Amino acid sequence: MDFQKHALILAMIETLKRQGNRTGKTHIIKGLFLAQAARLVDVPFEFFLYKHGPYSTDIEENIEQMKSYGATEVETDFEGYGVHLSAGGMAEFTKQQARIPEHTQQALQRVCQFLHHRNVNHLERLATAAWIRKREGVIDADQVARRLHELKPHISFARELGPGRRSPGPNTRRLPMRPLSCFPNMTQSVRR
Repeated sequence: MDFQKHALILAMIETLKRQGNRTGKTHIIKGLFLAQAARLVDVPFEFFLYKHGPYSTDIEENIEQMKSYGATEVETDFEGYGVHLSAGGMAEFTKQQARIPEHTQQALQRVCQFLHHRNVNHLERLATAAWIRKREGVIDADQVARRLHELKPHISFARELGPGRRSPGPNTRRLPMRPLSCFPNMTQSVRR
């Protein structure tokens, strides 16, 4: 068992919960990926691009380990949207085994503020756009939107352009979709 990974997952769950966010697996996985993409936190998990954006079987496996010894508890969402994770009876033991530094806590708080009230569809778009920017090196917002639609045809290209906008042509200067626009400031204010 890797208590450092478990403590980071717990910190994410508790920070999401404190800020009134959902604590489902999607929010945890996408939140940790965005923290990594923004270079706010050294996230010790592997991610790959999957149907609904960046995903980590490593995080899933660690959550299962945590459930097995009581560090997390799982409740079914009564509205039918997956599960909610919370700290279990052994959470304090886990935190004692691997302390999360204050700067990491602050970084997770910033990410969770960014995620506030975003649903899983929005997280899919944000995390996939972050993947395109960070892993594929595409920076231009128009190109990110095009690549996002190419990877995820179920995401409307017109929606990413915004209301009343046409498909970008050579004269289009900027899209409203800038999914990581707040992250450079987050990086400067949190990392030391």
